Amino acid sequence: MRQDISSAEIYEAIATSLDGTLQNIDDKYGVINCNYLRIQSKTVNQQTSYASYDDYAKSILSSTAIDPDEYNLLKEVKLQCLDTYMNSNKDDRVITIEMFDSVGNEAIEGASNIFICSGSMHNYRKYITDDVAFTVFANKRIGGLVLTSGCAQEEIKMLQNPELIYLKLKQMTLSDDQAIIVSNVKKYNSTIGYGFDVELVNDGQTGYTETCIFMDASNYSDNPRRQYTEKSKLRDIRKCLVAWSNTKEKNIITGDWGCGAFKGDQFLKFMIQMYCARLCRKNLYYFSSHIKSDMFSMFKGLSVEAILNKILAYSN
Repeated sequence: MRQDISSAEIYEAIATSLDGTLQNIDDKYGVINCNYLRIQSKTVNQQTSYASYDDYAKSILSSTAIDPDEYNLLKEVKLQCLDTYMNSNKDDRVITIEMFDSVGNEAIEGASNIFICSGSMHNYRKYITDDVAFTVFANKRIGGLVLTSGCAQEEIKMLQNPELIYLKLKQMTLSDDQAIIVSNVKKYNSTIGYGFDVELVNDGQTGYTETCIFMDASNYSDNPRRQYTEKSKLRDIRKCLVAWSNTKEKNIITGDWGCGAFKGDQFLKFMIQMYCARLCRKNLYYFSSHIKSDMFSMFKGLSVEAILNKILAYSN
């Protein structure tokens, strides 16, 4: 599936869904509104058992423990990010959205390098600026909680590049063998922090376009031991291969994929992504506070087959 759409069309779609306003529906429900839920209300009967966004908002409040003060600060950041986008100078770029479900032609062994990086993935440009693609640790249902109370890596990226919210409006969903690549989306906002600690900053790192790779991690929060089965490991390997083998850029920004709320094993995800980078001939810029350079050194000189054997044998 491929869609070429102008940035102006995406802006119109988002503006229409927001009814052209940045007003709150009702603060008492404790969810990010700004008419966000109005977006979901148009298809709420298909997505949930709720009759309206009003009922949907109540359900979110009752099912999540949100500190009102922390929530209000996060809401303000989200409103500011959208406000910047809605009031920005418009250009006319062609944005390409592609969904892939098979390994591309680039998935053959070749030269690749791994760079262990410090700091936030979102600040990758201090390491590299050209021929680069950013890996979004996506929810299976693209966008996650960007329209409500969530602010993990995927939601943060959508706040920085609000054109990506279009994928949420289209209700795009990934199966186990699918990935989405979005090219030529502009970064409008810079942020620091994570979750309820996210802040909007003016660091001059905006205005450029990016390629974003959406690949969802498996959720092991119910049983973290499940990720050590061969089936689970091969699922994540294939997901990563489909995503990166179809990416034109040589350099991939990534990190602890699915290792937050989904309880992924940082070292296992590092091995899987290193293995896939070797197969796809990509350079990895790997951002993690858990993975150190000496961990990577133990794999130097190993063939891809030997790395795969280590992955399959690994059990924490």
